[in-house]
Amino acid sequence: MEGAIFYSLDVKKYARVSVRFWQADCSADHFSLDVKPGNVMVDWNLDEQGQVQIERVALIDLDVSLKLKGNILLRIPGMQRLGNFMWRSPKAQTGQRIGKPSDVFSFGLVCTYTLTGREIMAVDHQEL
Repeated sequence: MEGAIFYSLDVKKYARVSVRFWQADCSADHFSLDVKPGNVMVDWNLDEQGQVQIERVALIDLDVSLKLKGNILLRIPGMQRLGNFMWRSPKAQTGQRIGKPSDVFSFGLVCTYTLTGREIMAVDHQEL
């Protein structure tokens, strides 16, 4: 399936990879604002049976990441937007009340894309 990063992974294994990623990311007091497939790096190997074994998962390209101060949510004036529109949360689309939940939403889109190969937020302009 074109676009599916870990098509050979079963859903349980992918869920464990996702949890490992979020344990590392959520322990930090920052959020990315640019979670998308190209920014999730996975260090993996094939075992003797040809099965994918995940070693490490990391979020890269943190040039638009921000450090949190408590539970304060980010508000961007003038409806400016950060990150890629295909992977942006509804809150980030409006520039209002952006925080860790925005990254969680975006990562959910990445997980869906990884398992299915479909960008569920993609718009076919001919269908509009």
